[in-house]
Amino acid sequence: MGKLTHSTLQIYAKEYYHHVTAFPRYISAIHSKCSNIQARQILLGNLIEEEQGEENHPELWKRFAEGLGCLRNQLTSEPKLDSTQKLVQGYFKLTEKSFSIGLGAFYAYERQTPKVSNSKIQGLQKFYGISDYRTLQYCS
Repeated sequence: MGKLTHSTLQIYAKEYYHHVTAFPRYISAIHSKCSNIQARQILLGNLIEEEQGEENHPELWKRFAEGLGCLRNQLTSEPKLDSTQKLVQGYFKLTEKSFSIGLGAFYAYERQTPKVSNSKIQGLQKFYGISDYRTLQYCS
């Protein structure tokens, strides 16, 4: 068994959902401040990946949360923790300042995502016996 309780994992899933659903709007804010069409096209591609289709990132996170035993309505019905609110507000502030500051924040986050996602998958499989594709797809 891992160091985190099942309840703690559920809290994480519910809280992080707010960041996942705000993430496309962070990209939109950066995109709106970009004067270079090639850079905007790259950001647009990322935005489409985040939101388009039935397997958009918020939907994949909902499935992750369900795999941890959360109900979908819990993701939106419970108030955010102060720390979660500060995270989301902080990202909005950074992405709304300027293109370069927003892009820096975006890059810093996206750069570490593959390593963190791989660590999540390994930890959930090894310590919590969670290995189904539907639950782990967001991290894949």
